[in-house]
Amino acid sequence: MPEKVKRSILSGIAGIVLVFLVLAMVFNVRGNLQKAKADTVTTTVTVTNSAPQWTVYPFEDPASATTTPTNVGTQVTFKAVATDANADDYFLAVCKTNAVTPHNGAPPTCDGGAWCISATTTSGTTSTCSYTVQESDTNETYEWYAFVCDAYEGGALCSSVSQGSGPSGSPFVVNHRPNFTVVSNDSPKDPGQTITWTTTASDPDTIRGGDTIKLFVCSTSGFNPTSGCTGETLATSTFVSSNPSASYSIPIPKPDMTYDGYVFIVDQFNLAATGTAQGSNSQWTVNNVPPYIVTSTITILNHDGSTDRLILTTEAGTTTGFKIRYQIVDNNSCWASGGGNEISSVIAYVYRSGIGQAGCDSASEANNNNCYPEITDFALQTCPGSTTAAIWATTTFTLWYHADPTVTSTKWETETWKASVKAIDDDSATSTLVEGESSIELDAFLALAIQESAINYGSVMPDVQSDQQTTTIKATGNTGLDQELGGNPMVCSSGGCGNSTISVDRQYWYLTSGTNWGTLPTSTYRDFLSASTTPVYSQLECPKSTSTTPASKPTYWRIQVVTAQPRGLYTGLNYFTAMMSTSSAW
Repeated sequence: MPEKVKRSILSGIAGIVLVFLVLAMVFNVRGNLQKAKADTVTTTVTVTNSAPQWTVYPFEDPASATTTPTNVGTQVTFKAVATDANADDYFLAVCKTNAVTPHNGAPPTCDGGAWCISATTTSGTTSTCSYTVQESDTNETYEWYAFVCDAYEGGALCSSVSQGSGPSGSPFVVNHRPNFTVVSNDSPKDPGQTITWTTTASDPDTIRGGDTIKLFVCSTSGFNPTSGCTGETLATSTFVSSNPSASYSIPIPKPDMTYDGYVFIVDQFNLAATGTAQGSNSQWTVNNVPPYIVTSTITILNHDGSTDRLILTTEAGTTTGFKIRYQIVDNNSCWASGGGNEISSVIAYVYRSGIGQAGCDSASEANNNNCYPEITDFALQTCPGSTTAAIWATTTFTLWYHADPTVTSTKWETETWKASVKAIDDDSATSTLVEGESSIELDAFLALAIQESAINYGSVMPDVQSDQQTTTIKATGNTGLDQELGGNPMVCSSGGCGNSTISVDRQYWYLTSGTNWGTLPTSTYRDFLSASTTPVYSQLECPKSTSTTPASKPTYWRIQVVTAQPRGLYTGLNYFTAMMSTSSAW
């Protein structure tokens, strides 16, 4: 048998023997053991207090950082979350130094002073406390050190310090108020001009390289640093490093008076300034400016409202109701401070164009023929209010009967009538006297009056001329006069002459005193009277009236009755018709 096989058989036998030996020993031991008695062990442990632990490290909400500082007067708010292994409530303490002292069952104290300490907070929830930044906090940054301390009454503990991290971590950044000490403006100014407010103001903060500030000018004292003026905003500046200025363009119209201008400065973080000028009233004044007349609006109207010609209607007197219409503009508006009209008076001038404005711009130049100066009877349109600059007005004037005509065939046919107007405001500022662009004709007014009421030839004998009688023609219109003469037969009115008549042509008229009845040849200067239906022309050449007393000129008369004219009293009626004479005879 090979050696290797022998060794394997012997190893197997040895193993079996070993197993039997072990089993025998076990059974022998168990048979000799005694049964043991039961027992207990006492366990003890002491659970100690543990400090709260940061779950969310402290942070500012919102972050008080260089670009988002906390304005003085507002709060910086700190938040954190801590978990207490003992499930105790906890406090958040934000200290000025890295030192805190816990107190059993009470809030901790910061050894170097506290920014804020929260109320008790349930473990695992957010704790909050806030600090209101004071005007006395003059630094731009302030470090803070946060701790969470439990409220355990038997030995309170605090966590390790934390200053947070990033922009919301320590320090918090303070934004201070600008300082605003001086303000002024360059009023008074006219409507349409610009008023500028200038200031002395600066901002103390430098951490951002110098803060910028902005000026507001408000019509009232109401102001919100975030949104600006609560009333009308008159002017604002841009953001500048110091001494901002702002300008206001005075609208047209703007009443002449003094106005409020409350001034405020804020910085780039909408923090209102401090200083004596902040919120002060920098009043501004609008100058009074003279009104002016719109020349293109000056229009002369007849008494019936027409614009083609002026028509006189009253013989040897005045015709009323003529008007001048025009527009007045006042850049202080038509409304006067305190109510009423800005325009206090209007002075108008009406004249023949040949006289011109220069020849009729004072009372001393008054002439009823051609110049009516300083007419003051005016009426204004109702003023709508202080935002209205232009207002219509009307001046009413009269003309004397002898005012110079300008129509064709008159002495002044190449001329017209014109008007100039000036206005005066309630501060006595006077506009320039301006002449209207348009003009109007003055019509010829043919009118006469006979001074005598009758031609009394007296007693005459047939074939003998009567004594000379006179009729006096008065020019009661505005032209020189010739006349047309006509008559009716004289009829018997008493004395036994029955139905007898004296024919019209037995009357003889002439313009040269002393002329005999029937002198020939006849002409426009002498002739027999014609029937009223076919009057004869008489070249009287009565001058045009030039004063309130009418010009006049006589016509002479004689009568000679025929042979055998029955005796008696005869009466008749002669007619005088005004004719405009050649203008060279005026």
